[in-house]
Amino acid sequence: MNFSALFPLRWVQQVLQHLPSACFLCAAPAAQGSTLCLWCQQALPGTREPVLEQTENASSPGQAGTFPASPSKRSSYPGHRSGLREQGPDELIAAFSYEYPVNRLIRHLKYGAGLYLAPLLADALVQAIQTRQGAGLEDARVRACATQQHSALASSGPGLPRPQGQPRDLPHKLFAVPLSRRRLRQRGYNQAWEIARRLSQALAIPLGSELVRIRHTPAQAGLNALQRRQNLTQAFALEASSVKGLDIALVDDVYTTGATLEVLAQLLREHGACRVRAWVVARTPAPDF
Repeated sequence: MNFSALFPLRWVQQVLQHLPSACFLCAAPAAQGSTLCLWCQQALPGTREPVLEQTENASSPGQAGTFPASPSKRSSYPGHRSGLREQGPDELIAAFSYEYPVNRLIRHLKYGAGLYLAPLLADALVQAIQTRQGAGLEDARVRACATQQHSALASSGPGLPRPQGQPRDLPHKLFAVPLSRRRLRQRGYNQAWEIARRLSQALAIPLGSELVRIRHTPAQAGLNALQRRQNLTQAFALEASSVKGLDIALVDDVYTTGATLEVLAQLLREHGACRVRAWVVARTPAPDF
């Protein structure tokens, strides 16, 4: 019997698309359009509230500078100024705390060819960013950057306008933390880029490709903060891109010590960026809890 005649491949594919897939974490039926079941989605650490941290120079005392995640998850410093170094990003938003099972999801995305997990993690980060926008937090650095951008546009031409309808406190441009060519060949894709391109589509923010890694470095895992910064010396470059007067967001999967994002933030500021943010899927819990 010719089953292909009775059940055309296209029909079979359409049927399979509507059948429930298994949850990546517990193997229960996954929620429609997701790789996790509803229970596992709700159990992810930090899903209820995003993390927002800003450097001390971003807002004066008495202004809102920290929008904490769930204190029980220890993914932020409730009531504390910020764990970010002054040389690092002006703002940090993370969708999750880097705890189980989020760490398992990210490791599979990076090392287990789990590219299909990128939409799930990117959507969670989009939600965290939009929640921060809804909080209405604005600081002196936002206003200063807007003034600097206005001056840059007046002196150098049209520049890079915000897409129509985009909120004022969204960046002008995104950059994914780049991989070296060797690492990219080994992995087959850059997980930060896969997350960033989905953010770009969802938030209508241009995604740049001019930020590159020009030197292959050993893996950062297992190194302390100082060793990580030394490991990244002269590892990045900005090719043929003007960021003068622009508000930039760096996108990555995990914020650990912040060494990589600190180096990139310094590079962007050297090229004239007036504000640098860090948008990550997860950050490691505060060590002093």
